[in-house]
Amino acid sequence: MFGVFSVPSFVSPRVSKTSRLIAKMSVTGMRNAGLSIESISIKPPSHLTYDLKGVIKLALAEDAGDRGDVTCMATIPSDMEVEAHFLAKEDGVVAGIVLAESVFSEVDPTLKVEWSRKDGDFVHKGLQFGKVHGRAHSIVVAERVVLNFMQRMSGIATLTKEMADAARPAYILETRKTAPGLRLVDKWAVLIGGGRNHRMGLFDMVMIKDNHISIAGGVQNSLRSVDIYLEENNLHWGVEVVFSLLKFSADGFRTNKEMMLDSLVVPQPDGDVDVSMLKEAVDLINGRFETEASGNVTLETVHKIGQTGVTYISSGALTHSVKALDISLKIDTELALERDLYFYPAWSYAIPSTILKVPLSLLEALIWTSLTYYVIGYSPEPGRFFRQWILLFAVHFVAISKFRFVASVCRTMVASIAVGSLLILSAFSFSGFVIPKASMPTWLNWGFWVFPLSYGEIGLLVNEFLATRWQKGGGTEQKSGAVERLEVPEIPNGGKPFEMLYNLGN
Repeated sequence: MFGVFSVPSFVSPRVSKTSRLIAKMSVTGMRNAGLSIESISIKPPSHLTYDLKGVIKLALAEDAGDRGDVTCMATIPSDMEVEAHFLAKEDGVVAGIVLAESVFSEVDPTLKVEWSRKDGDFVHKGLQFGKVHGRAHSIVVAERVVLNFMQRMSGIATLTKEMADAARPAYILETRKTAPGLRLVDKWAVLIGGGRNHRMGLFDMVMIKDNHISIAGGVQNSLRSVDIYLEENNLHWGVEVVFSLLKFSADGFRTNKEMMLDSLVVPQPDGDVDVSMLKEAVDLINGRFETEASGNVTLETVHKIGQTGVTYISSGALTHSVKALDISLKIDTELALERDLYFYPAWSYAIPSTILKVPLSLLEALIWTSLTYYVIGYSPEPGRFFRQWILLFAVHFVAISKFRFVASVCRTMVASIAVGSLLILSAFSFSGFVIPKASMPTWLNWGFWVFPLSYGEIGLLVNEFLATRWQKGGGTEQKSGAVERLEVPEIPNGGKPFEMLYNLGN
């Protein structure tokens, strides 16, 4: 259990306060990693020697080996394209989206990735927050590496967010207790979760700990040596001193050169912590140093520690004991089969086939009209022949379009046959072939008007019986409102006179 404080500039003119600001990532480093600077909402911390692209390549190489994904090669066609969706299987803060894009790009630059969320956004269980489209082989090869990065980073970001909110007004920091090889990745996740970065490594900050103090012969000797080293090398780095209670009491007060902070968080048998000594030390320093508390920092204790007035709270648990956030990448198998076997949505077939059917429907209607018009004995007027041809084409075209619509909606043979049979039965029943319109109840009149045959029947009657030979008295017509009365003295074949009433409005 240790107390930590940052040595301010008045101790040594050449030593500045510890900086907690996020260093900028170099443009070259970002591009080498396959990342777009403009698309990054939270940039990774700076590391002069860290090769992010190399880490990605190593992760892919250790997974694929020298043969690649043998299961994928054995079971999936090489040219098959699929679409896979990222699914959050629990609530949390998503992180690693930018890194995932870099992995996909490294495996196959032709993969297309889209996101509905960005790094640092909260996702709920069941939310699809991204998708990737392209070759199935490439997606499957990249899948595990992408998820390993994203699940770990999202777990770190989620815990960091919870601890950062609870620690206020103090800031939450991680430590160097990161997974080997993933230092920058883990610290990036802390930034995404709302925390701040401690030192990146041994190279970017002076941090005097117990072993340094013991070997140097005390805190004062350590500080003096650091002061000389920084001056000789013209360095302006932050300095932190970490010490135990014993060294603070025996060495710090005796020399009286520095105000040593004994930042202790003492665990209690009931699971609580005692922060009274920490609070006393913070009050004693009275803002002259930036202070940092560490040890026994958990999600349950961090709020109490943050209320003592410390500037920072560091927790190794953020990165060394992280629980991964459950995220999956599921391939849309139905879409994959459609694209691989050339199956497409029914509407994509129905619409073009209906349009292409227009010339054939016109030809079929023309042939049928030519064969039946004069044989049956319709009025031998070219205009009425043409109108009947167009009428039959319209009835035929609408009818086949309706059944194509049924097929595109039902999508299965069984459902299409069932619905189609019901429509045929209804068409013959309500179009006047089985049930006369006059016998239908009023509430069932809609059944007459929803079928093309009804309009075809009306059109044929109107086209024929408005001909001159059917009109009484040289073409005069008697009309009363919406009812048209056509009276004919006799049928052309010598039959008895008849009178036809046709209600056009009902």
